[in-house]
Amino acid sequence: MKQALVRLCLSLLLLLAPGLAAAETVELVREHGVFMVPVRINDAVTIPFVLDSGAADVSVPEDVFKTLLRTRTVTESDFREPGVYVTADGSKQLGRRFILHEVRVGARVVKDVVASVAPDSADPLLGQSFLGTLPGWAIDNTRHALVIGAGGEGEQQQAATPVPPQPAVPAPASPTLLAEAASAWQRGDYATAVSIFRPLAEQRNADAQFFLGTLYNRGQGVARDYAEAARWYRKAADQGDAASQTMLGVLYENGQGVARDYAEAARWYRKAADQGYAIAQNDLGVLYKNGRGVAQDYAEVARWYRKAADQGYAIAQNNLGVLYNRGQGVVRDYAEAARWYRKAADQGDATAQNNLGVLYDQGRGVAQDYAEAARWYRKAADQGYAGAQNNLGALYNNGQGVAQDYAEAARWFRKAADQGNATAQNNLARLTGAGPRR
Repeated sequence: MKQALVRLCLSLLLLLAPGLAAAETVELVREHGVFMVPVRINDAVTIPFVLDSGAADVSVPEDVFKTLLRTRTVTESDFREPGVYVTADGSKQLGRRFILHEVRVGARVVKDVVASVAPDSADPLLGQSFLGTLPGWAIDNTRHALVIGAGGEGEQQQAATPVPPQPAVPAPASPTLLAEAASAWQRGDYATAVSIFRPLAEQRNADAQFFLGTLYNRGQGVARDYAEAARWYRKAADQGDAASQTMLGVLYENGQGVARDYAEAARWYRKAADQGYAIAQNDLGVLYKNGRGVAQDYAEVARWYRKAADQGYAIAQNNLGVLYNRGQGVVRDYAEAARWYRKAADQGDATAQNNLGVLYDQGRGVAQDYAEAARWYRKAADQGYAGAQNNLGALYNNGQGVAQDYAEAARWFRKAADQGNATAQNNLARLTGAGPRR
């Protein structure tokens, strides 16, 4: 999956070229606030998919893939070599790939479509392995419809623009070896993965260089060696690999395997950020925030956070929300802070969940709602976020949004206190009578 997921839904303003007629119109369905297209797979099951022109393959979540296997809609004979994908958050993964023998959208049927398997939480994506076979397509925002195969004389649609077919991403080099490396990686046999990645890396395969650097970075299959990680990341980075450029920047920022050099970290982050790599955009924003390697500049912080946030990168969405909450680099706007926190929180980011809870707790940017505050605090607290555990304890202590329950308050204070949260330690001491009361 490519790093920038361009989700084509109602928010996009698209315009169908004059003089083209819609050969077929497929009505979109609304799922979880997103307009999706119904897709019939192997003439057996219909699933709503997000249109994603940035994805190389059609992609289905793990739970859907397991259902296809269980119903024998997909069998082992359909498996193909895994591919290297960059997810929406910018991380590289070795993904399983298989063949869908028939993919139907409306009356349009495409045979033998390459598909990949995504995590359970991901949306099904209709990527270029299907879209690239179409003669052209567009989104009609007025009718909430997908227009396929526009051509000839016809009515102009004022609210849509044609999206031309795009070539699929080429398959990685040495697919058989890469499949063996992926299998070893997935079963935790890192030594075997190293033995396969190394010769590919020495042959200047950038993906193999990245993964070999990552194994050295983590100490998996080899002794941890940051200098060796930096060496392999640099080889791939010099070939323009954005993930490796980012990781080399991280090593320079942390002084791991190389002398700490914030300016050099900023240089490598910028190379990747300029390619649209979300993690690097966020990390470059952090350097601008802290004035490390670059002059402190909150307007630049906001600019880089926004670039990453607009790609759906949850950490950057939360960070941008913080800027709106504090009025740093942007005009203070609690409602906008809440909007960005919510985007990240809905992706499961614990920091954003806690921050959104604080806004509900204080009634800033949203109507004050202690029950909603408790709900968001609990989501973050259940992930082990100490600040949210303390905040949830405070609601139980005060009976706000939940029934007052001192035992439950103490339980949450203790969870946070055990992680070293000083506020929770003080709250627990006061609640149990072991500390000063105010």
